[in-house]
Amino acid sequence: MVKDFKKQQESKYQCSLRAITMKTLHYKVLLRKEEDGTYTVIVPSLPGCLTFGRTVEEALAMAKEAIEGFIACMIESGEEVQVETDDSMICTVAVEDRSGLMHAIQRTLAPLIEKEADIYSVADLKIRFR
Repeated sequence: MVKDFKKQQESKYQCSLRAITMKTLHYKVLLRKEEDGTYTVIVPSLPGCLTFGRTVEEALAMAKEAIEGFIACMIESGEEVQVETDDSMICTVAVEDRSGLMHAIQRTLAPLIEKEADIYSVADLKIRFR
């Protein structure tokens, strides 16, 4: 009977300790619609934390689960949990698409490079253009 009482007291203590230390954290997420119609979710403040869903609602629910699991793993491995501050922002930056220009340059240079490789007899020269 004394053991049961001690277990109850320990259990109450642990529950109250969890309640004291538990707080709600807020993280910004990036939703990206994929070609297949699904949504990829990226959590910029937690590098490596990402998930996906078939709908926006499902993706956000999966994000919450992924963040909770990610934080649990960080705590378990002794890492410091990154807390996002309210002053962080996600912005869009516009850049010019130069892929057409790069492909034209690559198409022009590839035959010249291959010709040079033949001249110098470099048998294992492999050039890869992306």
